[in-house]
Amino acid sequence: MSETLKNIVKFTVLLAFGLLLFWLVYRNMDIEKIKEGLQNVKYSYLVFAMFLGILSHISRAIRWNYLLQPMGYKPKTVNTFFAVMVMYLANMALPRLGEVSRCTIMERYEKIPFGKSLGTVVAERSADMFMLLLFTVLVVITQFTTVSSFIANNPEIQSNFQKFISSGNKLALLGAIGLALAVIAYFLIKKFLSQKLYAKIKSLALSVFEGFKSIFKMQKSLLFILHSFIIWTLYFVMVYVAFFAFPATEHLTLSMALTVFVFSSYGMVAPVQGGIGAWHAMVIATLVFYQVDFNQAGAFAFVVHGLNTLTLISLGLVSLALLPVVNKTKNAQNKG
Repeated sequence: MSETLKNIVKFTVLLAFGLLLFWLVYRNMDIEKIKEGLQNVKYSYLVFAMFLGILSHISRAIRWNYLLQPMGYKPKTVNTFFAVMVMYLANMALPRLGEVSRCTIMERYEKIPFGKSLGTVVAERSADMFMLLLFTVLVVITQFTTVSSFIANNPEIQSNFQKFISSGNKLALLGAIGLALAVIAYFLIKKFLSQKLYAKIKSLALSVFEGFKSIFKMQKSLLFILHSFIIWTLYFVMVYVAFFAFPATEHLTLSMALTVFVFSSYGMVAPVQGGIGAWHAMVIATLVFYQVDFNQAGAFAFVVHGLNTLTLISLGLVSLALLPVVNKTKNAQNKG
């Protein structure tokens, strides 16, 4: 099977899975009630929420520069911003394709080796995972009574958690086995692959490792941390601002918005294009938990996700169009 055909199959399967989730979430909703709820939406709040999202993307571009600088590269912020927006656009086609796309853009327009920028992406994702865990802890702290009540009424959650804790030794064993397999794979690759191919894989791996190490070499580590907080705070505030656009959610508190945001973030981790279906399911379930009408929760998720997706696609396409224009002078100099 060719690589192109594999990507087409992967795209189709993942999209079908996302659409199936979407259908399962919305199949029992009253469409007329959803339409009724949409008539009273205050779109000015949603526009402001999308603006906050754009600010978070700018902050992400600036933060990425801090990771690239320790390796001796000083890319233009406009290029890193465009690369970030193309990343989101590519992820709409195929999850994780965006990471490859933005590194390819940086290699083409900023002459940063693909492997090195990919390594910084790994470091960046590690920082994002830490921030998500931090916000998760905040949810547990601020919503402790509500969450504990929910767990008390759902004994299967307690059972699953206890099983997870008790499996600590098994996890350690699996980790050791995984490490051993990685070492064996290393020597097998070295032995059986051609010298040229092995050298390429080794070079890419070393580049990725060097990129990851950049997080520990940063002279502007405090600014990196600051922008990490800015990015995730803007994500959170986006959800809170969007609450005011809908009569059914405008009464919800800041701590409730935090809970919706965290659960929706886990929905975005699902390997489907743009989190379709998974994001909707998490948001709707959390809103219903806070006594929001099922149909109105569906309307909220549909509109907010739809507008955000439209914004990302639009900015991604504009970025693709502007990249060669913004770098026209540089390309001309390189040809000369």
